[in-house]
Amino acid sequence: MPYGGLQRTGLRGGQTVIINGASGYFGSGAVMLAVAMGAGRVVAVGRKREALERLSDAFGPRVIPAVVTGEDAAKDLATIRHAARGGADVALDLLGAAKSTSTTLSCLRALKRGGRLVLMGSADVPLELSFREMLANDWEVVGQFHVCAHRARPVSRAGGRRPA
Repeated sequence: MPYGGLQRTGLRGGQTVIINGASGYFGSGAVMLAVAMGAGRVVAVGRKREALERLSDAFGPRVIPAVVTGEDAAKDLATIRHAARGGADVALDLLGAAKSTSTTLSCLRALKRGGRLVLMGSADVPLELSFREMLANDWEVVGQFHVCAHRARPVSRAGGRRPA
């Protein structure tokens, strides 16, 4: 599942990627894949410090834990930006059945201008996006459902891709 999301982010070698929900099953897999795909820095965002530190120990110094609470958005944003050395190129959100979108928004706000956030998780509440922030920062927010982007569209009998 995380591979399709990382592909959809457009992650390129040397870039900084934020993985929200990194202490969970899919999130920890995304951290491993991001390292394997050549990310220069993987900001592993989650609430469980020990789990995030184990990821860093297992996958090396490119994995930077960012422990968040989801209760203080400004503090969470500062934590993520610090771990990303000022800002990330792309982000992948893998939270499952989240009761709040606070950390998702903190990850979005930690992106550099022109960054992309791919949503593969779920939340029980709306994601409140600001038009002003989105336009001023030239951000993209994309939904991705469990498969690689190139497999999401049916292929015609002639072998070409049909429009979505």
